[in-house]
Amino acid sequence: VAAAHALAPGGVDAVLALAGGDSLERCMDALKPGGELAFPSGVRPEPARSGVHVIRYDAVPGPAEYARLDQAVIAARLRVPIAAAFPLADAARAHERLEAGHVLGKIVLTIP
Repeated sequence: VAAAHALAPGGVDAVLALAGGDSLERCMDALKPGGELAFPSGVRPEPARSGVHVIRYDAVPGPAEYARLDQAVIAARLRVPIAAAFPLADAARAHERLEAGHVLGKIVLTIP
């Protein structure tokens, strides 16, 4: 929340909720008064918070959406950090690495 307020002292305009519980509470704490919270399927978080406008979103990706995402990734030169790569046969080892925590980046399973 402090980092969000350092970036936007009055609070952020909107939050795309991808978590619940305490994480969601902290996201809502970062909103400016009257800010918007996009929440899956329009489910309203409990308890309701005054001054937060909940917007429903449902992701139903298809070829057109993936093409737009691909263009956006290329335009932004988005790079996803890879923490480790494991062959598919070592999926259990990859999962152990993930469960150990402190993974900075994605764990990738490679398929021959």
